[in-house]
Amino acid sequence: MNTVNTTGSREAENSRVEGTVTAIFNLGCLFSALSCIHVGDILGRKRTFMLGLIITIIGSILQVGAFSLPHLTIGGFVAGFGFGGVTATGPNWYSFIFLFDWISSVTWRLPLASPCFLCLISLCWAPVWPDSPRWLIKKGRIEEAREILAMLRDEPSDSPSLVHQIEEIEASLQETGQGSFRDIFRNGPARFANRAFIAVSTQMGQQICGANAITFYQSTIYKNYLGMSGNLALLMSAVLFTWKMIIAPVGALTIDKAGRRKSHSSSSTSAFYVSGCIGLTYLYCSEIAPLAVRTQITGMSTASSWAFNFLVVEVTLSGFSSLGWKYFIIYAAISFVLLVPMVYFLFPETESLHLEVIDNIFLDSKHVFQPVSAAKSLRKHARRQGAHGELQVYEKATEEHKEVV
Repeated sequence: MNTVNTTGSREAENSRVEGTVTAIFNLGCLFSALSCIHVGDILGRKRTFMLGLIITIIGSILQVGAFSLPHLTIGGFVAGFGFGGVTATGPNWYSFIFLFDWISSVTWRLPLASPCFLCLISLCWAPVWPDSPRWLIKKGRIEEAREILAMLRDEPSDSPSLVHQIEEIEASLQETGQGSFRDIFRNGPARFANRAFIAVSTQMGQQICGANAITFYQSTIYKNYLGMSGNLALLMSAVLFTWKMIIAPVGALTIDKAGRRKSHSSSSTSAFYVSGCIGLTYLYCSEIAPLAVRTQITGMSTASSWAFNFLVVEVTLSGFSSLGWKYFIIYAAISFVLLVPMVYFLFPETESLHLEVIDNIFLDSKHVFQPVSAAKSLRKHARRQGAHGELQVYEKATEEHKEVV
């Protein structure tokens, strides 16, 4: 799409079409994440993850072989439909970007082919990965879960700590029940709706801070709107991705020291987006979601991420064409006025807490602002123990929280 040598309505139309074609990938991710609400519990995490990889490979092949804009668009949607399932059930990793203004056919087909190689590598390893022990317990396959937990913890299958963890998971299921999709819109003692709201807001926040507006269109913005030469635009893109590679491990090293709340706030308001907002949002959503409706809440939250990603990618070129650099003031205002207060007042700290212990934060809350203070109160009764360094709650404190229900 030529947005350099066109002006007026023609430039606006080309920007709109380019934005739509690029954003169609995110639309596929959105529908895929929503489908995982039902499919994820039926197939399990591993098989859903593998199915997503296979569909992503098919979509990438369709894009690599594209000889028309509709063909490329369909391939993008199929790839997105597979990748959305991957992000809803497995680690979050982004692997491609549309750069329509590149000249050579090879130079745009090769980046579109890269997801195939990444997916094939993951697909080869996926069959030997263990299933989620919590999903196995939810399905009544206790012994399989026991073996996997013993392997992950490097402990005997009859060790007291492992037996206690299985009992915690079973107790959590009994307290929260076997939830359905409709349950995430109801609160009740376990506050499913409250948790779903936090999860959806978390994923929404990582998109509307505007970081992906640059990620998807950096070459176009540098060249078309900032007047850089083609080589300089590509060099600046390489610098940005290099910075992301450098800063990404910082989040993994500091998240359990700084905590979820500080990492989220600092990364969404600074040049450290990758260190906190990428992997952290998926981790946090799975932590606050109770086992009974974990698949439903993570599916809904991931769909939220892709929905707002679609919105950002769809409007960015048109917005930048109309407002220029002032367009990014909108994202800066959103980050400081909306995201930081939202994290401070609504998001409880879950650092080092067992997933089953996190349930107590919400069982002890009566409104949306209380989980933050409930988490602080719960952690005052906590102590560090065990080789894994997780926060364990004194039995007395746990019973006090249960009595609230």
